[in-house]
Amino acid sequence: MFKMALFFSRSEAYRNPVGAVVQNTKVAFRICLPRTWRCSAAWFVHHTGNESSRWDSMFWAGVDGDNEWWECHYTPSKANVYWYRFVIDTQEGRRFLVRNADATASVWQNEGAQWQLTCYDKEFTTPNWLAGGVMYQIFPDRFAKNGVLQTNVPTDRILRKDWGGQPEWRPDANGVVRNNDFFGGNLRGIQEKLPYLKRLGVTCLYLNPIFEAHSNHRYDTANYRRIDPLLGTEKDFEELTSKA
Repeated sequence: MFKMALFFSRSEAYRNPVGAVVQNTKVAFRICLPRTWRCSAAWFVHHTGNESSRWDSMFWAGVDGDNEWWECHYTPSKANVYWYRFVIDTQEGRRFLVRNADATASVWQNEGAQWQLTCYDKEFTTPNWLAGGVMYQIFPDRFAKNGVLQTNVPTDRILRKDWGGQPEWRPDANGVVRNNDFFGGNLRGIQEKLPYLKRLGVTCLYLNPIFEAHSNHRYDTANYRRIDPLLGTEKDFEELTSKA
């Protein structure tokens, strides 16, 4: 029975180094296959999303009990997001190693989800103001509101008047969790809380999504170029950042 992972992008045994890398860093990729598959060739297949995939051959790297390792080394030369997967030739034909939700691999007969390699510019440095700072995360809909009456609320949203109430988190009659009840927190409310945040020693504000969206958490963004009207306007946002 095959017990070891085919590939696990968060383990240095399979990818070294793990995580984001600076450009021109050599990254080792290793896959572990059952010897019973009788793999005769393996490839590391990668692309940046706007170009054709490149196939780099992997070399046989030895036996580990009932398994065997295949390995290659890849050096990303440009700052970019690289997508990759593995292709193997077995006694039963060509197979694809594709990504599971937990970053491990499954073997498929066709292409599937890929892993991501983030490569950043060698000149990048962390901003000095961040070191030793205090970051405060804000969920805009529930943090603070300044009492401005909301108008033109889309009909698929429910505007709650009970500020301290519990959001509707259960599935509706159709079994759908809609997250479409809003409590009216807004950008002006955050601005009015700046003195309070300053007293706490906060040096950086991190807002959950503020873009136009159907849900109160706003992770299902509909328009990245427009601030959700329930939160305010671009002028409100500019004033908030200026005051902060």
